[in-house]
Amino acid sequence: MFCPTCKTALRTIRYEGVELDTCGRCGGEFVGPAEIAHVVRTREERFSPEVLAETAPLRPVFGPPEQSVRAAARCPSCAGEMRAVNYSGDTGVCVDRCERCHGLWLEHEELEKIQALLERWGDEAPGALARLSPEGVRAE
Repeated sequence: MFCPTCKTALRTIRYEGVELDTCGRCGGEFVGPAEIAHVVRTREERFSPEVLAETAPLRPVFGPPEQSVRAAARCPSCAGEMRAVNYSGDTGVCVDRCERCHGLWLEHEELEKIQALLERWGDEAPGALARLSPEGVRAE
């Protein structure tokens, strides 16, 4: 497989217990649907202060962010057309998704940003629900 951004050969690495393909030149990563599902459920990776600081102010944003318009790329796995999507519909992290095999192409540190956001939002959810529920009613 080759990087759809810089055409460098991808190498396979293990991350959070799954294999994914990464570009040693630009830092992009190709992740299959099962692998991304596993990664976002796993909480082993620790994130750099830079990734945490960059994702700290982000709140749900629906639809692809305007700055996400990129040139159409081909999937490094099956050569299908890739389309820019907002990961999970609301993270504000725009990734390229293959229309054919549903694999994702993630630019440098996008995987870490997705993980950091989803983990933080998951941690914050119980408190947010408690603040929204009427007094005396416990959110579950």
